[in-house]
Amino acid sequence: MTKKKLDTEVVKLKTTTNKQQVVIDKSQQYFERQAEMQANVKSTQAKIVELQQAAKGFKKACDEFKSGNSWNWVSQKDCDNYDQQLGLLKNKQAILATQQQALAVINDEIGKK
Repeated sequence: MTKKKLDTEVVKLKTTTNKQQVVIDKSQQYFERQAEMQANVKSTQAKIVELQQAAKGFKKACDEFKSGNSWNWVSQKDCDNYDQQLGLLKNKQAILATQQQALAVINDEIGKK
């Protein structure tokens, strides 16, 4: 091989190495973002379960209040709290859907690599 051919090969190898390093760096970023989004999704799911449990308690008290058959004196406040919990729950569910969409995009990007 001539010196010129060797120099050409070295340049090609350096270019290939640089491109591969860029892919590795981007892959690391994707995996870090994926882990972060997975943690966010789990956290939001846990919050949704918590809100659902709280809403159940308020719903029962509100239903008793509305029926007039309550053995203890519950108030309109329980119904207001129930409505508030439903609003928070709906909001968290929307956030969860957005987070799951973002995670799906990241997973797709990782799958392409």
